[in-house]
Amino acid sequence: MLIDGLKFKLMQLRPYVLYLIILFTILVVSISGCAGASPKTTGQTFNNTSVTMQDVDSALSDGPVFLEFGASWCEYCQQEKPIIQDLEKRYGSVTFINVDSDADWSLDSQFVVNGIPQMDVIVRKNPDESYLYVDAYGNTTKDLPASRIIGYTEESDLEKILNSAIAARKSG
Repeated sequence: MLIDGLKFKLMQLRPYVLYLIILFTILVVSISGCAGASPKTTGQTFNNTSVTMQDVDSALSDGPVFLEFGASWCEYCQQEKPIIQDLEKRYGSVTFINVDSDADWSLDSQFVVNGIPQMDVIVRKNPDESYLYVDAYGNTTKDLPASRIIGYTEESDLEKILNSAIAARKSG
């Protein structure tokens, strides 16, 4: 009798468990973050989907580099895309590189990408082979993990970061 009562209770809970599983899945996918098209820079398009540190270093010879890590399925990356395209038009001295995190993880691991969209602004490569970055508050730092800009970011905040990168590049 007790077992029959438990079976009945479990049968009543089954639809709720299914709903919880679906909600959890949606939550995980949305938190994972999210636009990656093929990698590209201002005035140049990469012919492959793999961006290397040599590509980044080469771009740094012209000025600061704005790296955006994303994926085509990422809603937040897609929302960020037109903002970055607008900034790309207005900031000619900055190279913009879009990295499709689904296509190649080699750069993702070097930049400690664990959620997308993630943006990194690199001012320059230092003589000691380290890099100077600008963090989400517009401060320069050599600390890569502290410099990561994770998640959707407003255009005005990205402008502040880019202006700081340009100023830091000019000052030294």
